[in-house]
Amino acid sequence: MNWDAIGAVGEIVGALAVILSLLYLSSQVRQTNKLANNNSLQAVLQSEMNFASIIMENAEIWDRLLAGESFEGREDNRKAIILFNLYLLDSSARYNQYITGYLDQPNWESRKATLREFMNLPIFEQWRTSLGARGHAQNFLEVIDNIRSDESDIGLASQEEMNS
Repeated sequence: MNWDAIGAVGEIVGALAVILSLLYLSSQVRQTNKLANNNSLQAVLQSEMNFASIIMENAEIWDRLLAGESFEGREDNRKAIILFNLYLLDSSARYNQYITGYLDQPNWESRKATLREFMNLPIFEQWRTSLGARGHAQNFLEVIDNIRSDESDIGLASQEEMNS
């Protein structure tokens, strides 16, 4: 055999090895992404269970918060703002999972729908000026404000339709 033939065979074998390596790596990346998405969904479920437990411990405050009642005492008001903030911390985590690609759009859209309802609660204004709100990332606060302004626009459009 001559050296040119051996070199050509070596190049072909090397090219095949590179192709096989790339195929293997792409399958590993896909598997890792599926695992990361699954872990993200598991984290969402665990977060829901943890929050449900906290709500059960503070059911009376949570029910009053959802009913839009005002809170007279400082302690009840503080608990309501903290519960509201916990819900928004969970929402912020979901938003971050969504924008990084680890949470699918239907899961984020379902949370966004409940956020719209929460933005209409009287406690929202108190929370928005609280230390808890200042602890959130600016990009999430902008998302909250956009959801709220979208809701306002929807309300304005509905009002205009009713007037015509």
